[in-house]
Amino acid sequence: MANLVALVSGDAPAAWQRAGFALSRAPVPSFLAKYGCSAWLNLPTQNRRLAVGLGAESTEHIKSGISAWVWAGLKDKSPQAVGDFASLAISDAEAEAAFESDVNAGSRDDEHPNGIVNIDQVVLRTLDMDSSLESFEAAGLKLLRKRDDLYPGTTQAFIRPCDDVILEIVSVSPELRKKQAKMTNQMVAFNETENSIWGLTYVVKDIEAAAEMFSPNISKVNNAKQPGRKIATLRTEQLGLRAAIAIMSAHVKLPPGQDAAVPSSPPSAKL
Repeated sequence: MANLVALVSGDAPAAWQRAGFALSRAPVPSFLAKYGCSAWLNLPTQNRRLAVGLGAESTEHIKSGISAWVWAGLKDKSPQAVGDFASLAISDAEAEAAFESDVNAGSRDDEHPNGIVNIDQVVLRTLDMDSSLESFEAAGLKLLRKRDDLYPGTTQAFIRPCDDVILEIVSVSPELRKKQAKMTNQMVAFNETENSIWGLTYVVKDIEAAAEMFSPNISKVNNAKQPGRKIATLRTEQLGLRAAIAIMSAHVKLPPGQDAAVPSSPPSAKL
């Protein structure tokens, strides 16, 4: 069964702390340390924990922002690019250790000042949606839904490994890419040369309290596309992060027939 074990970021640990995340007090897991990560976060998902390695050494695939990820349990035992996104090799033995000790058992008592309840989505940007979906399928990850009716020039697809964190894959038209490239906020400008792990959306206990804590480095709290939920986006560039981050209120139970499988925020939203 496919599991997303970790994300890897070249951003400085101090920048993640400014975004309200507490660094783990446990030693850096061995499978992250070998990529030069100097610190890490242990984040809750709906069913388990997700590691985020920080301060990774710069390489062809590891850069600022969230530039790579680590998978285990894939149909392809040695994937180089899951979904056409930079993937770091990890053995089955290392993955098992990550789940049993380094990640899931380690540092469970860490509390994050930003009030995170769980990671809701990892948002990805692709230059070629069809190619990315084919690569995900080859790795044993099945498409949950695909749609292009929410935002002009935008196609979105959703994958949920192990009924846990949602992967939201976004592609935009060339016209929209050119428009975004002109935006002064480089956090949302689409990289026209490669796919990217764009950022995270996470659920907080109290979105109004979180917004007050992050002021002025956060947008106004708005209604989300998902009925009954609120959303705001951090101005992460002012915190020294290249990763995009949005926060949301908790999921709500919808009446039968209402659609909840929509993206958390428009991919062109200003942070």
